Amino acid sequence: MTIPTTMFHDAPVSPLSVRVLRFFPEEKQSVTSLKKTRFVYEIETCHQATGDIFRAERRFRDFKQLRDGLLAECRNCKHCRVFVEHLKNSRLPSRSLLVMDANKYGHTRMLELTTFLTELVELVTRHGRLCGQNGPDVDKSVGLFLGVSSLSEAEDAVAAVEALIGARKSRRDRLDFRPASMADFRFSASSMEPADEDMEKYRLRGFSDAGVQRY
Repeated sequence: MTIPTTMFHDAPVSPLSVRVLRFFPEEKQSVTSLKKTRFVYEIETCHQATGDIFRAERRFRDFKQLRDGLLAECRNCKHCRVFVEHLKNSRLPSRSLLVMDANKYGHTRMLELTTFLTELVELVTRHGRLCGQNGPDVDKSVGLFLGVSSLSEAEDAVAAVEALIGARKSRRDRLDFRPASMADFRFSASSMEPADEDMEKYRLRGFSDAGVQRY
């Protein structure tokens, strides 16, 4: 059976829309690196039915780590074959050692990474989470990458306020069943700071902002 190289052209199956909202440079700490700066990308995920917004900041290496981890975990599972083949076809942009126009380069990367994430969310919804063995890990890994506890929880539209701004749990509580070979973004959501307009949305929906931790 030949897996088509095109991704999804019909109506989306996930209520989540995702995009890379902006980028900003960050100075590298390594003295041996040829490039002195790297880009940090801000990802925005929106629930189209409720208006809930989730944000997270990721570097390009995080995107690569996520994709490589998903492929490594699922490639030998017969139930994940379609998921793996589609993920192989959904490639990340190549690295560039010499950047002449940083602004143009960053905006091009934003579009390419937005396409990758959009395809990935659809792919997980259609195929990745259907595997009884790897499905929960795949769903959780991609969700944590986007700044939520899992894609399924974000799609439910009934997530509690702690799922929207980062769960207030101890480190031990956060240790879950994730295989060591998969990308680990368990602690990533804790770095998010809810914007004022987001907090206003939570109040209008009846949530309380008591106990919300700002960084």
